[in-house]
Amino acid sequence: MSPKSKRTRAALAALVVAAGTLGTAGAAQVEQSHRGQQQHQQRPSLFERTATYLVLQNRPADEDAEAGSVAEMSSVSEDGRTLVYNDAVARRIGFLDIADPDRPRGLGTLSLDQLGDAEDEPTSVTVVGQYVLVVVDTSAGHAQPSGRLDVVSLRDRKRVASFDLGGQPDSIALSKDKRYAAIAIENERDEEATPPGRDEGDLPQTPAGFVQILDLGRGATPAQRRTRKVPLTMADGRALPVLAKASISEPTDPEPEYASINSRNQLAVTLQRTTVSLSSTCGTLTALSLPVRVLARFP
Repeated sequence: MSPKSKRTRAALAALVVAAGTLGTAGAAQVEQSHRGQQQHQQRPSLFERTATYLVLQNRPADEDAEAGSVAEMSSVSEDGRTLVYNDAVARRIGFLDIADPDRPRGLGTLSLDQLGDAEDEPTSVTVVGQYVLVVVDTSAGHAQPSGRLDVVSLRDRKRVASFDLGGQPDSIALSKDKRYAAIAIENERDEEATPPGRDEGDLPQTPAGFVQILDLGRGATPAQRRTRKVPLTMADGRALPVLAKASISEPTDPEPEYASINSRNQLAVTLQRTTVSLSSTCGTLTALSLPVRVLARFP
């Protein structure tokens, strides 16, 4: 092989690597290009940062410059043009125009005092069709956990429906077929409370956490949707056998935190400060409630 041919092949290989192609695929494409064959270049599946947006730029113009603001959970509209995020510190949700991902643009915010009370705290959001599901913590204290799920129109940002969650919520997950939304009701502990015979901040501290399912239903209007509670303890307050066997610190007082639903409508829920992930099927109330299956234990 001539030095010129070697330099040409080396340049082609460098171009392939620079484009992010896997090494083995790149070698094959170089060889095929050398033979004069045309093939589509394959790229690995990866995340690439396209832009950064400071949510401080999206706050109301009359807000104190020293006021805190954060972006926690987020969701994107089905057309991929609008991103919605929750700002628990400033107690609002924010909207961004991401039609051009390289140049996100603020579209303003919706304060929780417009939906209920200035002290309400949004904990998570997800977008379903033309609506945003906003999970809101309305608890007056650890001993009185409460929350609701607001359905807000993406078009005019008005609330069109609201559901009592019966406890202090954390995250929300949407099924791939958009038939269900699952909300983890954590009912988190009071770090300064001391249960009888235990140390400060220990469990149990009733009420126990659970999961709420919002049945979205095909063709149903937001107001026609219904919730159903999925307990993570027995009816009499005793631990579910699967949690008792998992040897978690206090199985009678689970604190579900994060939820995720796979393509088979199986719901996985992580429990705060434990090492257990739970799974069950969203299809029916009976199948969803029991049995609950331990998926994994993490080191």
